[in-house]
Amino acid sequence: MNAILLDISNKPENKYHLDLLNSLTKGLKEQKVLVEYVNISKLSISPCRGCTDDPVFLSNGKCLCQDDMQKIYPKLKTSDLWIFSFYNINNWTAQIFINFLDRMEPLYQPSLSPSSNGNSHISTKGKVALISSSDSWDNSSTALYSNHLKNFVKLFNRQFIGSIFRPHLWAIGMLQGMGVNLDDIFNAAVDAGRQMVNQKSFSKDTLQTISRPLIPKNLFVHENFISD
Repeated sequence: MNAILLDISNKPENKYHLDLLNSLTKGLKEQKVLVEYVNISKLSISPCRGCTDDPVFLSNGKCLCQDDMQKIYPKLKTSDLWIFSFYNINNWTAQIFINFLDRMEPLYQPSLSPSSNGNSHISTKGKVALISSSDSWDNSSTALYSNHLKNFVKLFNRQFIGSIFRPHLWAIGMLQGMGVNLDDIFNAAVDAGRQMVNQKSFSKDTLQTISRPLIPKNLFVHENFISD
């Protein structure tokens, strides 16, 4: 099984977000999955030209934009698992994310396979997941993009297995500096990697452990007020 981890985080990379990704990757590799990490922010990917908006446009299945996306298409085609990742999504990362999805259009080809009764049906081609983290208190900044991705991957008949979210990421560094053990969060991320292979969706307990509050909300507001 092959997986491609598409990180759409801005530079510089956040250590604690990468720790989550490394934990997730560990779980995948335990299941003999070959994982390739790609940092989208370091690639040159042109804006989508919207060629298919033209009613007379005829596609040959290839994108007309000659840029780094040409290196990604073969990886997407051969990967059973697509994992999208971002940290602290903002206007910049949102634009990169949406444009990347738009640029995936040349890959869209319905695949039919025979059913038990002899009729043809759309075959399932693989799985898709999202892992995101933020310095915000909750996931309100990423929920919109999670829902968008969930609906988008239906075009490829891929199974969306869920979204992993780690809020107020900055608090990890603060608490680790105070000697607080947060191994349960990263162990749950390892388990999430295993679940990507063996389950149709993430377990509720795993998601709750990864996203559990680390500090009271009133302290979160106070610390952010002081830092601002």
